[in-house]
Amino acid sequence: MKNFQWNKVNAVIAGATLALSALVLLQAQWLFHSKNLIEEQFNQKVSMALCMAVTELSDGPKTCIANPEPDFTSMLTANLVTTLPPQSEENNVRKALDKALAFYDIHLPYETEIFDEKNTCADENLPSCCSLGAIAGYNDQMLNITFPTRTQFILGQMGFMIGSSIFILLFVTTVFGLATYYLIQQKKIGERNKDFFNNMAHEFKTPLTNIILANNLLTKKKPQLRNNTFLNITKKEANKLIHQVERVLYLAKMEQGNYPLKKEKLNLYQLLEEIIDDMAIQIDKKEAAIHLNISPDITVIGDRFHLSNAFRNIIDNALKYATLVPEITITSKEKEKGILLLFKDNGIGIAKSEQAVIFDKFQRVGTGNIHNHKGFGLGLAYVKKVVELHQGFIHIISDLNKGSRFDLFLPNN
Repeated sequence: MKNFQWNKVNAVIAGATLALSALVLLQAQWLFHSKNLIEEQFNQKVSMALCMAVTELSDGPKTCIANPEPDFTSMLTANLVTTLPPQSEENNVRKALDKALAFYDIHLPYETEIFDEKNTCADENLPSCCSLGAIAGYNDQMLNITFPTRTQFILGQMGFMIGSSIFILLFVTTVFGLATYYLIQQKKIGERNKDFFNNMAHEFKTPLTNIILANNLLTKKKPQLRNNTFLNITKKEANKLIHQVERVLYLAKMEQGNYPLKKEKLNLYQLLEEIIDDMAIQIDKKEAAIHLNISPDITVIGDRFHLSNAFRNIIDNALKYATLVPEITITSKEKEKGILLLFKDNGIGIAKSEQAVIFDKFQRVGTGNIHNHKGFGLGLAYVKKVVELHQGFIHIISDLNKGSRFDLFLPNN
């Protein structure tokens, strides 16, 4: 069971790690997509600026046709249809380019290159490449504009996105790391506390057994002490305490998977009658009434010892937590896949807000005068564990000061 619990912790950590990895991948994908969008916008601006500059220098019809459907895999190509003045000077071209780039808010240093059309930059689908065929003397050549600081410009545009992504990832990673560290530490502390408590229970069991043995030997050797008040109190209290210790040890063994059930065919009616007979002193003391509405033929496959203890715990709680004369009704209902036992009492009941924790270990509700009764808060936790080991379930229906009903299901197999 301990390995199983650690496996659950490892599974949680592994799941959180996968989620964190997925977040990193999504952030990287988002940044890559944003970079593509910024590059596309930049390329479109360069292409339109080039069209604008050439049109400005042209003496012919001012037409400039650009590729209307750019995509991310191929750069936008500017197809220029114009007639440039045959005598355009280089400085006029640069002035026109500066003006056009400034109009589109591109303030980056650039360089111009001329390529042969056979080895053309247009083959690479560059947005800043255009034909010089309209210029006299440049019929077979292409002009290309390059920006040396283009990459830095695009990364600068993404500065906030990159910074915020890094901050978020660092923050999430730090929180995840701290949560994982404290989870493991708390798990180790919980395991140490559990081992200490179980070891302490073992240490208690030996002297308590010796006290009961010594009491029995003393009354055997001196029969006149059998009705001695102090010896009877000692024996009674020692039996109560050793019963609590054994309950702790049984529960620990069940949680660790070290206590296999010894299943057999049981007659529920006879089993409950035996339990009621064993509790006759407690029942008579409380003047309680217990009604068995169970068919004498109902059977179930289960562990006699642990089912007896589970039923005894429920009945014992009904006796202890009753303000009136206790009245307990035990009813059975045959279901398709098993038997449903209903334990109904007229006790103080349990508030809705506290019903979620009553089956947890060391939990005792704080309503009414419930703390007038001694206990470790292990009874219902033990009952729940026994029922679950039988592949069944238990739940409560209760209202404060209106009694409680425990529904306990045991499967046929």
